Amino acid sequence: MSRYSSLDHRTNTHLPESYWAGHQLCFIVHDIMTQLLVSGRRASAFHVEFARRDEAEIATLEATDNIFDWLEKYRSFEERMLFL
Repeated sequence: MSRYSSLDHRTNTHLPESYWAGHQLCFIVHDIMTQLLVSGRRASAFHVEFARRDEAEIATLEATDNIFDWLEKYRSFEERMLFL
């Protein structure tokens, strides 16, 4: 494996060699972020459920254009933190 494995077997690249280290770093960061997302999804870390209060509230959620405005209006600070 070469020092810049993300550039192995690449032909006709116009990326100057001075940028290869940054390019490799971007690949590494991408791989780490992707693994975090995959692991989080497997662990249901991104799953949040709110108790339904009433049908009117559900209708407002379905009609909203901005989920963050809706959360601020209808949910507590703690519930918003869980969502974020």
